[in-house]
Amino acid sequence: MECPMTRAASQSRILLFAIFTIVAVDALALPQTVTTLGKRPATATGAAKPIPQTPVADVKSVGELRALAEQGDAKAQHSLGLKYDAGEGVTQDDTQAMTWFRKAADQGFAVAQYDLGLMYLNGQGMPEDVAQAVAWFRKAADQGHANAQNNLGALYSSGQGVSKDDAQAVAWFRKAAEQGSRDAECSLAVMYVTGQGVPKDGMQAAAWFRRAAEHGLARAQLNLGLMYKGDQGIPRDVLQSVAWTRKAAEQGYGEAQNNLGVMYATGDGVQKDDIKAYVWLSLTEASTYGEQAANNLAAIASQLTPAQLTNAVSGIRVRAEQGDAQAQFTLGLKYNRGKGVPKDDVQAAVWIRRAAEQDFAMAEQTLGEIYRTGQGVQADDLQAVAWFRRGAEHGYADAQISLGSMYVTGRGVPQDNVQALKWDIIAVSRASDRSRAGFDEVRSAVEKRMTIAQAADARKQAKQWAVGFAKRSK
Repeated sequence: MECPMTRAASQSRILLFAIFTIVAVDALALPQTVTTLGKRPATATGAAKPIPQTPVADVKSVGELRALAEQGDAKAQHSLGLKYDAGEGVTQDDTQAMTWFRKAADQGFAVAQYDLGLMYLNGQGMPEDVAQAVAWFRKAADQGHANAQNNLGALYSSGQGVSKDDAQAVAWFRKAAEQGSRDAECSLAVMYVTGQGVPKDGMQAAAWFRRAAEHGLARAQLNLGLMYKGDQGIPRDVLQSVAWTRKAAEQGYGEAQNNLGVMYATGDGVQKDDIKAYVWLSLTEASTYGEQAANNLAAIASQLTPAQLTNAVSGIRVRAEQGDAQAQFTLGLKYNRGKGVPKDDVQAAVWIRRAAEQDFAMAEQTLGEIYRTGQGVQADDLQAVAWFRRGAEHGYADAQISLGSMYVTGRGVPQDNVQALKWDIIAVSRASDRSRAGFDEVRSAVEKRMTIAQAADARKQAKQWAVGFAKRSK
């Protein structure tokens, strides 16, 4: 999870600093504890003692794999479990996946122990049981499985399935971090910043943030950039601060784009440049941090002349024409609103479609709305539903609530309150703090129209989707 900073900064001629308090270096920023089934670090030992196995790569069919698994080959048993989990060559079946994972896990196969722990953690194929997840993660972690070690650290830190124990969290994060797990490196750094389980130590925090940052983790790059701004136990270095913030911003990380925009607006570590500030803050708008950064964007926009605004949008266009989906979506928004370019709904739809075709979820939802309203295109409820569904399947809460509304009204799909409630439940679980209350009102209104059995079916489907999404996302 990401945790906001509370460190205030000076407010000068514009209100940019009111939001420049967002980077997670003095609050726990734990990674997601659910990782891909079967993912195995190169350094994991796999088993406590040798287990005779046939190379699974040589197996040509599910039937051959099953034959090996039934002969007791642990790696084949695990691989067959993965087949059932993913529905590859067999009908997807969580119960069968769990059965084969358990057979391999009982033989001491670390990857299977880890995957079995994930199934318990997710409630996949059985009721959720975090204590059992902890038990299986521990078996895998004791054999050196880095993802299991990282997950144990996260569970000890949060007190899920075990008594909260920061010292244990640090110990497991360290084991995983020393194997190169970037999430664990980042979490260990956070523990040093906050003094949870270890004495506060800015130098150690920076060292672990740097390792995660060099492994490409955007939030670690962001945090390292903020640490170099000073007051975090390491010498201030504005050039390093800008460099690491820029690396995260170039990955599309909204908080970093906001912060880099602020740096350009204020001349903090870079030459003051309102046009570059506007470009970065505009890109932030096309991220999950857009709502929080809106005041910053409005503040800098108010200082630009029309010519400067046009120049700034030209900078966004360069990125868009190079294929940057976030820039394409941003440029579409500029055409939609007539900011720095003449208002043009057709061009807005063109650029937003380009981003949507690259699976940019915000663009998918917006394109669905464009088709629903017929803004710049011929109105088409079938197309609206198709794009809402793409955004919903990519995990974007606004698309999920929009898809739910189409099911409520029967526009573009047969009217179906169960599907509507399913997507509304998912949307509420993934919504931003600002949107959650409103989404929950929508969910409640739909649920009031349904029987208890229908609502239970919708909740079951929502949970199944969440488990599947967690697997697809890792």
